[in-house]
Amino acid sequence: MRPDLGGIPVPGNLAVDATDARLRKLVAWAPVERAIVEAAGRRALISVHSFTPVMGGVRRDVDIGVLWREQSPFVNSVLKTLRTQGTEAGFRIGDNEPYDWRQAVGYTLNRHGLQQGRPCLYLEVRNDLLADPETFERIGRLLENAFATVAMSLWPQSAVAV
Repeated sequence: MRPDLGGIPVPGNLAVDATDARLRKLVAWAPVERAIVEAAGRRALISVHSFTPVMGGVRRDVDIGVLWREQSPFVNSVLKTLRTQGTEAGFRIGDNEPYDWRQAVGYTLNRHGLQQGRPCLYLEVRNDLLADPETFERIGRLLENAFATVAMSLWPQSAVAV
């Protein structure tokens, strides 16, 4: 268990013993792992997270970030679509921001995306934007529309769940 994330302590992880670690794996990690494997027939994987607006005393000047390790038509289409639709909606879209996945560790998408030859990306949303219900809804609509646009452009003959 990681005791911190980017230098910010994770209190619940500071004193995890071997028994607690095994229990967490059984209760939290294993079911998620099974669900991902069961959904492995999907066209692409997107792992959604939120990030703090300031890290290590440095302001992060992005609202929504698209993080990728390997370029693909999927990644390029998501970036292009979110830049267009996101900018129109008043959001700043980052390309490998607020951090660069090529310089970071990423278990789930490495294992279930890249190692399986499946296009994948991390989507990061600035967490203070999610606290306001109206902005939360705007971001949800933006992402729904953007990913529907991407899916229809890349896989027009497929039934795609967004």
